[in-house]
Amino acid sequence: CDPGPMGAVGCEYPMKACQVQARRRNESRQPSDEIQRFEDYMRRSIAVATELNPSYSPAHHWLSLSYTALGQYDQAVETMRKGLEVDPEYVTGKRVMLGLLRISGRHEEADGLARELERDHRNNALVISSLTNDALERGDLIRAVRLAAQAVELQPRAAHLRNTLANLLLVLNDVERADRQAEIARQHSPRASSVRLWPAQRALMVQDDNALERAIDEFLEETPQSRERDAQTCSLLMAGRLFERAMNHCRNAMDKLGWERGKALPPESLDVVPALIVVAGKTGDDELARELTALLEDEVQRLKATGLDPRQARFLAAMIRMHRGDPEPLLSDISELLVGRGFSGSELPRNPLFEPVHDDPRFIAEVKRLQEEAEAARQEIDRIEMPGE
Repeated sequence: CDPGPMGAVGCEYPMKACQVQARRRNESRQPSDEIQRFEDYMRRSIAVATELNPSYSPAHHWLSLSYTALGQYDQAVETMRKGLEVDPEYVTGKRVMLGLLRISGRHEEADGLARELERDHRNNALVISSLTNDALERGDLIRAVRLAAQAVELQPRAAHLRNTLANLLLVLNDVERADRQAEIARQHSPRASSVRLWPAQRALMVQDDNALERAIDEFLEETPQSRERDAQTCSLLMAGRLFERAMNHCRNAMDKLGWERGKALPPESLDVVPALIVVAGKTGDDELARELTALLEDEVQRLKATGLDPRQARFLAAMIRMHRGDPEPLLSDISELLVGRGFSGSELPRNPLFEPVHDDPRFIAEVKRLQEEAEAARQEIDRIEMPGE
């Protein structure tokens, strides 16, 4: 390890960060407690780091990530802001900051940072990948596809970048070109997690239930056990209406999360909880469904109290109300609430999350709007030459 300006701490705390994040993804059943202890350690480490070198921006970066893991987005933003003040050219920090600004509702500042990143770092594939995700967050599919293709051009052997492009093309029902990108990714990196997951994602989008089960079986056989694997499998099986099989993976993902009342729900787990509520209801475990709904309500109240990510709070609150028999909060603002959530017009009518409103005229109209929007976007994207074509 090259400790840089931090001496021994420079080697020690990034290693501890990786260890904590690995445990959090895989084994730990009380990750928030461990992350809290790590945060305390980081506070001490950053004091040493900034004393040794006030311009050592990665120290602020790591502390910002620990705040993010705790759901303390305001502190994460301000910590990352300090890092960028001492090192305005810290590109990784700017990428992190872009996501933090979005999730904390600072969209005007985020828009300015996105323009700056695209202007100054157009040849950096990781920056372009971050901008792709940002475009998706804002529901701009055409821009997302253009940026995803640009990222692949910059790093043609990066499987995760190819699969991001493939999934975007799949959302636009451009299955042929999506398959081509996925196949190139497989040739370059057959063992990459995004490559292993692709067949199941494809089967779900094209509504091939038999292929979905086979693809999930292969994914589980080839992928080591982890909370991330369980979370992905939970969401896929739920969306494919394979509820009995989904229950085990959804429960495993939640058990490894160690989430309880009063603790912030990590952002990457927000999709698992609504999925498990649906699965619990479909498999007759009403007690579990009620317990999870109560926990999710607490998370909504926390988001509202902090003023962070108001669209996420509104979406989760609307989903809770819908599954309790009142779909009005969802249906009255459905176009806004679904922005950036990755639902396609072809997949929505089958998704069990929205089963209570499948026959409502407003839901049907939203599905039609998404389908027409995807078709219009595809006509424009058809004129874009994709990498490898």
